[in-house]
Amino acid sequence: MAITNDSTGVKPYVSQALMEFEPQQSFIAPMISKPLFVADETGTFFKVKRESTIPSGDELRRAKGAVFPRRSTEGEQQEYACVGYGEEEPIPFEDIAKYKSLFSAELNAAGQIKGDLYANREARIRDLLIDTATWAGASLYKDWSAAPWDVAGSAVMTHIALAKEAVRSNCGLQANALILSEVQRQNLINVNTQIIARVTNTTQLATPEVINSALAAILGLKYVFSGSSVYNSAKKGQDASITNVWSEDYAMVCRVAETENPREMCVARSLVWTDVAGADVRIETYEEKQTNSIVVQGHLNEDELVIDPYCGFLMLIDA
Repeated sequence: MAITNDSTGVKPYVSQALMEFEPQQSFIAPMISKPLFVADETGTFFKVKRESTIPSGDELRRAKGAVFPRRSTEGEQQEYACVGYGEEEPIPFEDIAKYKSLFSAELNAAGQIKGDLYANREARIRDLLIDTATWAGASLYKDWSAAPWDVAGSAVMTHIALAKEAVRSNCGLQANALILSEVQRQNLINVNTQIIARVTNTTQLATPEVINSALAAILGLKYVFSGSSVYNSAKKGQDASITNVWSEDYAMVCRVAETENPREMCVARSLVWTDVAGADVRIETYEEKQTNSIVVQGHLNEDELVIDPYCGFLMLIDA
């Protein structure tokens, strides 16, 4: 017999409560690839070409009464195609009753689904940026693995300074972010002698956010995004195999977007189709009579794009 369900959203409080819920893990993808909200599943959006954002070296002196020199802004269309991602979990009414004195089984399932979708998105942004086919050539990529960042004497600050200069000379904007794994962030603050000397003299460190802020200031950047999320790479039914989402072999210095203006130059954007999934993960529920369960369902719909590779500089920092 085919599975049928009653109307979606039979427990609206689950979705409402989840708005205040954050997964226990820390995800950096939305800060690296800032979302742009679109009303259509597929389409194009306008972006200003890098050449038009860099000031012209033309002579602008004009004689009295003469026409003004003119410039033009060149743009290009970038195509996008949003893809749906989703997951659901059925919860028998018996389990809802069993656990109700301890926690809400529906809210727990919704949180787990949200975490799965976030981790899945985190891996897509990692694959988008840690790509030696996109970032190839001396102006976009450097192999520092002969002086890895997990060695005390590695010239990390020199590596980052050269990467920042590459971004500035490529697009005319200052890089504002360092993206690296949590493993390598720990190496910087606990192993690298250059960084340790400056961090301990900068502030009393307490939380990862405070440490990252101090580290960013030392490196002449606005943000340090350290990817600390993990996922279970084991097959279902097997013991957990905890795997880091972000590779400790690579780091990127880049310019990330700080506004929702689609004309802002940046390394990446996420186009989010709001008509289907809303501005973030949408959580809904429906009642499944055949299994006497409440099914909690979560989904999002988006496309992640490199906007301008010249706004980033990729580094191999460990062999």
